Amino acid sequence: MIHKLEIIIIKLLYKLLMLFPEKSRYKLGAFLGNLTYKYVNDRREITYKNLKIAFPEKSDEELEKIAKKSFEIIGKTFLAGLWTHTIIDSDKITIENKELLDKVYNRNKGVILVGLHMGNIEANLKLAKYYKSYDVIRKQKNPYLDKFMNDNRRKTGINLIYKGKTTIRELIKAIKSKNVISLFSDHYDMSGMDLDFFGKSTPMSTGAITIALKYDAPIVLFFNTHNEDDTSTIHIKKEFILFKTGNLEKDIELNMKRLIKEYEEIIKEYPEQWMWLHKRWR
Repeated sequence: MIHKLEIIIIKLLYKLLMLFPEKSRYKLGAFLGNLTYKYVNDRREITYKNLKIAFPEKSDEELEKIAKKSFEIIGKTFLAGLWTHTIIDSDKITIENKELLDKVYNRNKGVILVGLHMGNIEANLKLAKYYKSYDVIRKQKNPYLDKFMNDNRRKTGINLIYKGKTTIRELIKAIKSKNVISLFSDHYDMSGMDLDFFGKSTPMSTGAITIALKYDAPIVLFFNTHNEDDTSTIHIKKEFILFKTGNLEKDIELNMKRLIKEYEEIIKEYPEQWMWLHKRWR
């Protein structure tokens, strides 16, 4: 009963929200982000701890500026997730360097897109317009909310894989069928490999590298940004060429270390775009 009531309220709020111009909706998102920064103390504290690990050389004033902007972008993109599927065909989401992804995709070996939790992470749903694409998602506790959210995502043409016991098997199947899979591999993963991230050890997910090594699939590094004019850009940064020695365990570690360095450079360039409010280190 509670779940049904929740989805009724959410759908009503969604319909009300969509009556307003997009500019006003983003302003509301920014307001919610600023409100969260001001009053949700634990998330603000986690954000500052993370920022101090990544940027020990920056002043408190600089870190505060990054933190506030990050919360504002998160607020905007959190709300935008409700209507991202409606702007897939517009110029509100652009793909930078798409020709590189086309080149790799046309090898007919599938593509593993490795990304970071930056900007509007729903923006990469646009890729499903051009490639048979798969995203991994977490199942919502409320089944009605889960259906509402994922029915909207599927309208873009994306194929969804739930996180769970069968995730890896489904990802392997998608790659073997020469499709595109998107994986965000910059999160804290208790089952992952302990590696240095901004000079401090933390467990990192190795799934993308492991699948690529085992099944000879190319990796392309990408990330999303939410821009000042409230458009989004999908940045196809580069093909990540794997080093291979023949020792799988060593190759996973070697390539993960290289991938983390790429993450660090992207985050340094766009610090306000990364989601600092989650636990990233032990």
